[in-house]
Amino acid sequence: MKGYKSNSPLQITEQESLEASNINCSCKVKLTKSLITLPDLLRYRGDIESENVFLGSSGIGIISEAENNLFGIEKGKRVYIEPYQKCLECYNCKTDNLCSNLQIAGEHFDGFLADFACAPIEKLFLLPESVGDIDALFINHTSLALSIIDKLDVQKGNYVIVTGGSTISNILYQILIYYQAVPIYLAVD
Repeated sequence: MKGYKSNSPLQITEQESLEASNINCSCKVKLTKSLITLPDLLRYRGDIESENVFLGSSGIGIISEAENNLFGIEKGKRVYIEPYQKCLECYNCKTDNLCSNLQIAGEHFDGFLADFACAPIEKLFLLPESVGDIDALFINHTSLALSIIDKLDVQKGNYVIVTGGSTISNILYQILIYYQAVPIYLAVD
């Protein structure tokens, strides 16, 4: 499988993946969209050290190979690939709790700026036709924003300050408007 890495500042190269053979690969997904995030940009610019992995933190694609047909996961279906893996080494992983060293695609293992991705079936989520590829790339951001709103118990008419100018801040701001709260947006710019 070929993908794109940034191993030196201001340079992106196409390379073969060596990692694909080491993954529990019950499904192979032909990637159609990938999300480039701030860590990818910082690696490209040389501001943070590159991990020598494919860039891209979120991936959408079409299943090209599947070992079995569990939960409707079959060849030709459009899916979102979960970008997180447990480390399987920390105390929490060994006691079946939330991982303390969660691994992220595009940072700790090959991301989704590639032609194909291998993934275990439990990391794939079917996408309905009503959800476009671009919208689906932001599933993690949206779920995090909804979790924040739930934890804060935001009600209609509540004033909520949203800080920063990140993608998650923008999505949180929009969802607060949907829930009829009154967001106040603070950013450096």
